[in-house]
Amino acid sequence: RVPGVEKLTPVVMGQARVEAKNRGRSVYVYGTGPEATQVWRFHVAQGSYLPVIETHRQAAVAVLGPKLARELFGTGSPLGERVRIGGRPFLVVGIMEPKGRFLGFDLDDACYVPVASAMALFRASELTEIDVSAVSAEAIPAVVEGIKKLLAARHRGQEDFTVTTQNEMLDTLGRVMDIVTVAVSGIAGISLLVGAIGILTIMWIAVHERTAEIGLLRALGVEQRTLAALFLLESALVAVAGGLAGLAASTLLGAVLRTAIPGFPFATPSWAVLAGLGSSLGVGLAAGVLPARRAAQVDPLEALREE
Repeated sequence: RVPGVEKLTPVVMGQARVEAKNRGRSVYVYGTGPEATQVWRFHVAQGSYLPVIETHRQAAVAVLGPKLARELFGTGSPLGERVRIGGRPFLVVGIMEPKGRFLGFDLDDACYVPVASAMALFRASELTEIDVSAVSAEAIPAVVEGIKKLLAARHRGQEDFTVTTQNEMLDTLGRVMDIVTVAVSGIAGISLLVGAIGILTIMWIAVHERTAEIGLLRALGVEQRTLAALFLLESALVAVAGGLAGLAASTLLGAVLRTAIPGFPFATPSWAVLAGLGSSLGVGLAAGVLPARRAAQVDPLEALREE
């Protein structure tokens, strides 16, 4: 026994179809030991968790996540009912409390069975992982070193395993998200630059094609700043229209993804919508400055003479 270890559970994970009463869902099935609820800090809402049996023994019992139980049995109690997991019969002995999502996995839409049963179900020859809880946060470094020494000794000195703490997982996830954020920001910046060049080109051509109109307005007494404001407004409207089109496309894409991957939280926060429209407006105004200045500087006599 490694000093500082509080509880541990072996884990085997895979996807399988769970069926009951002519209903079925493809969900993640977790094969665990009976102490998994203590390691993961989960709680059982109804019934009990998996029974205490030897790790190598198979038992045809299962615990359902609340969402899975609701989808299969509706409002009725599934305790004592039978489900088929990967075509094999299992007796439902418990229902978990709602836990939500973790790293993209819906823990409420899942099923839990004894680890030996999961290994037989998925024809696995080894565990996916072993989850360990320490007696305290201060004990974690010593526990990690103890686990490494124990496994190295049992694996004849070969370190063909990885020991990862929860903090390391979160740090890795944070770094990945930082990289994704930088990449997305770069793509967004390039898109804004391309959009700005496009609007600048369109408005410059518009000024050239409407030179006679601009000259007539100037001859009628329209001030330079008024002309500049008109072209700036037009540039801003073009940019905002593009922003609204992009927002509509992203909303449609989100709806398609929600349909394709039910339960995955594809949502656009309101601040992102406002930021996108604000960026579009800013790009439109910035891109319209040169064309607006060019329009304001058109000589009315030269413009009318050309016409």
